[in-house]
Amino acid sequence: MTLDAGNVVWIPCEVRPGAFTNERKVLLSSSYGEWIGFVPVAFLQEPIIEGETKIRAVIISVQNGSFSAKIPGDGIGTTLYKDLTSKVNTFNTVQT
Repeated sequence: MTLDAGNVVWIPCEVRPGAFTNERKVLLSSSYGEWIGFVPVAFLQEPIIEGETKIRAVIISVQNGSFSAKIPGDGIGTTLYKDLTSKVNTFNTVQT
């Protein structure tokens, strides 16, 4: 399976408590920098309060060995996350 726009994938992230019980502050690190934002707990693979898990994201584009993904919630600066396609294992694709 190849990575294509529209795929839903799990991306590793670091989670901290958010301002509300149904949200978490999330940090994603990539080859292009960091993405920080507040996301609903429902989009986390495990509904933890703090620690490491994965977040569900939708691939928006794939080109030149990199991809952009839409992260649910409110990003500080942007809602798009970018990284190398080699960082997403196709086994991380969410089955819908």
